[in-house]
Amino acid sequence: MVAVIDEGALRRVIGDPEIMRAQLVYLKNMALRHHIDIQVLPYSSGSHLALAGPFTILDFPATKDAPIIYVETAVDGLYLDEPEELERYTLAFGNAQGVALSTSLSFHLIDDILTSLENT
Repeated sequence: MVAVIDEGALRRVIGDPEIMRAQLVYLKNMALRHHIDIQVLPYSSGSHLALAGPFTILDFPATKDAPIIYVETAVDGLYLDEPEELERYTLAFGNAQGVALSTSLSFHLIDDILTSLENT
C-alpha cells in the first residue's frame, strides 16, 4: 500500500489532542511495516495535480481485474473505471508522490507533529 497524505490532514485537530495523538502513533506504526509506504505532501510542495481532492486507486493482483478509481464526494462516492480516467488519476498520484516527502522524511514529520501535540 502506498499512501500520500496532505500535511493539513495530519495537523488539523478533529476531536481532541488525545485522539490526534493516538491516530498519529498508529500512522507511525503502520509506516514501519515493510509493505506500507506513507508519504506526506507538505505545505511547501505548492501546487500539484491532486489538489482537487482525495482519491484512491484500487489496483488488483489479478490481471483480469482492471484498476478502479474511488473518489469520495460530500454525499457518496464515485467509482471510475474508464481508461482515460485511470490515466488522469494515475498521473495525478504520480505527481503528488513526486512532490511529497520521502517515506523517511515523512516519518520524521509525523513524529514532529506528534511531539508538538504532546507539548500542548
